[in-house]
Amino acid sequence: MFPTSALRLFISTWFLIYLLGWVPILLGFLSAAFIMPINYILSKILFATGQRLMKIRDQKLELMNDALQGIRQIKFSALEWQWENRILSLRDEEMATLWEYFRSTIVFEACWTAAPIILAVTSLGSYAWIHGTITPSIAFTSLGILSTLDFTVSMMPTILRLGIDCWVSLGRIEKYLDGPELGKTRHDGVEICFDAACLAWPANDDAGTDPARFVLRDVSLTFPLGELSVIVGKTGSGKSMLLAALLGEADLLSGSISFPSPPTLHEHQGDWILPAAVAYVGQIPWIENATLKNNILFGLPFVSERYKQTLTACALNKDLQGFPNGDDTELGVNGVNLSGGQKWRVAVARAVYSRAGILIMDDIFSAIDATVGREILEGCLLGSLCEGRTRILATHHLGLVQKHTKLIVGLAEGSVQYAGPASGLGEEVALERIKRLDFDDSDSQGPQGVEWMESAVKTVETKAPRKFVEDESRQKGSVKGRIYAIYMNASGGWIIWALFAAWYLSYEGTLIGMFTSHTASTFSVAKTPLYRCLTLFGSTVLGFEALDKPRGSFKQTVTNNFWQLRKRLLPRPTGVYPP
Repeated sequence: MFPTSALRLFISTWFLIYLLGWVPILLGFLSAAFIMPINYILSKILFATGQRLMKIRDQKLELMNDALQGIRQIKFSALEWQWENRILSLRDEEMATLWEYFRSTIVFEACWTAAPIILAVTSLGSYAWIHGTITPSIAFTSLGILSTLDFTVSMMPTILRLGIDCWVSLGRIEKYLDGPELGKTRHDGVEICFDAACLAWPANDDAGTDPARFVLRDVSLTFPLGELSVIVGKTGSGKSMLLAALLGEADLLSGSISFPSPPTLHEHQGDWILPAAVAYVGQIPWIENATLKNNILFGLPFVSERYKQTLTACALNKDLQGFPNGDDTELGVNGVNLSGGQKWRVAVARAVYSRAGILIMDDIFSAIDATVGREILEGCLLGSLCEGRTRILATHHLGLVQKHTKLIVGLAEGSVQYAGPASGLGEEVALERIKRLDFDDSDSQGPQGVEWMESAVKTVETKAPRKFVEDESRQKGSVKGRIYAIYMNASGGWIIWALFAAWYLSYEGTLIGMFTSHTASTFSVAKTPLYRCLTLFGSTVLGFEALDKPRGSFKQTVTNNFWQLRKRLLPRPTGVYPP
């Protein structure tokens, strides 16, 4: 479209110079160029308004996401009205900015639309002034050529407006891409060790030099391969940061980190466990929108014996009995139909079933009661499935794992306070502040025996598994009338549409009267200049009225939509929201 418009502009300009001469055409283009300063100012306003609009929309999406994620806490605290006011306030600010953007766009496009009219009037007027007269052949031929430029000139505001929007978006993308890169922080080695490492969470350039930035300093330790290692410490002491550094997801300010090189895709095809492969269980367990079985397999081949052992080790057999379709029960997004403990156990089962020889787990006992936690410890972390695998666990429950760990790492005050075997734990005074014995060995003797529950693992064959998330569907055929009615009501109501229809009919009636006044006697009324003036005046009044009405109706429509959202979302019973 752009090359065609440019070629049309070049050819039309050449013909106009041939007909009128270069002086009238130059005067015409100069007169049209007087609008350029206005367009320049408007383009800067559009750019600034677009940036402000994008920023407000980001804030609105962040606020809406926070409200939806914490809807249960909002209802438990009876804060629905406060959150509703925050959302509506931000939405009003967005609508005010959007209206300013629309007004600038209308004036911007109006200036460009007036450019061909100014060009035609100035060119023909200057030609008549220079030569004293203008013949019909030159006048109508020039008008015909100038009319071909209407499309080219009318496309300019659209192209420039889209270019400004594109420039704003490119600036946001550039700002994101210019952020600091997360470089390689680990070097390949045989052992998993830190050597005088100073660690911090990834941050941008401004936060990177912040003196208040939390840094874990002078970390020097080696995790034994094939054994269970435990990282303990108070909340905020840096346990998750230490695990993130092992994964290469933390900033390494100084020192070094050694970690076994990851295996290739075709390495050890005959062995199930890959010693250098890593499986990670984060603080927030991630559940795929799939069946429970597929969540555990996670793309790996199904091995019946190993799968059964994994279910037993992670204490999932009793849960399977309560599921409507056993392990073929579909889990919603983020496991919305699972409890907190079930999510953790499914995530741990995925890591245990995997081929990874290195298991990194972040506080997996936080949402599990004492009995189930001991069962997972003895049947999973200390059982046959994890034998010979390197297990690195961050937890607050030191009393549960203290007797079984090979290495205990105690963090406090931004440094490693203790790193050694469990036998030397009692001699260290510094670690007493971060020790938390949340389990009492005398309260629970653990499971007396473990039996596989074959009936729980079997898939129900009498009926197909019920889908938790229904498949998307699309209606076919013509659009229903009620859909148009909804759009019309949401865009200002029937009054606004009636004004636009009257305006459009008046405009079309004027055009029909102009073209038929010389041929059809039935349109004799349209011959009078008074009728045309009244029609144009009425069209102008209706046009400004229609342009002035949407602002109030636009805001009212948005308020009504959010009010409907409030009535359908916030007052609903707490039980309809996932835990």
